Amino acid sequence: MYQIELLTEDGWQDVRGKTGDDDFEYIEMSTENPPGKVFEWSLRLTEEGVVPDEKDFIVCPELVSGRYRFVYPALEQVAVAFDLQK
Repeated sequence: MYQIELLTEDGWQDVRGKTGDDDFEYIEMSTENPPGKVFEWSLRLTEEGVVPDEKDFIVCPELVSGRYRFVYPALEQVAVAFDLQK
């Protein structure tokens, strides 16, 4: 699972929020990548693209112009920052 985070005055914040009162647990699905192999993701940076077919998450607040980052929480976290202009 990856995260999309927005840089705020309080630091990096995930743009997704949990819906409902049920507890949500991430399932550990780590995959070890051999040298030279890469993961590739493609997504639309819209509310629907960030939480496709997810009934447990919503985007909150709405996506606004600002500095974001894509985060892959592996043993050594990988993050790439980018700017969104609306």
